[in-house]
Amino acid sequence: MQRAKTFFYVSLGILAIALSFHLGASTDPSQSSSAVVAAVAESRDGGYMSVITQNGDVWECLPGFSGQFSHFVGNVFAGAPVPTKVETWGRIKADRR
Repeated sequence: MQRAKTFFYVSLGILAIALSFHLGASTDPSQSSSAVVAAVAESRDGGYMSVITQNGDVWECLPGFSGQFSHFVGNVFAGAPVPTKVETWGRIKADRR
């Protein structure tokens, strides 16, 4: 009898989770673009603020624009790739010995 009771409670719990997910799950629409802000900086005099998004875009909020980041400055990842040299694990281990 105890196993049947335990099975009933576990089944009821799984049903409750599935039902609550079905009734309550929805996408959360954002108020801004889909870009995630990675960093925020403010000038010392408080004149403007800058944000860096996840993809590296830098946006500024100029004075008088009521908090809208409307001035695109550039991208921190723009430019040539960093030159590197291909090395093997054997060479790396030999350098560390």
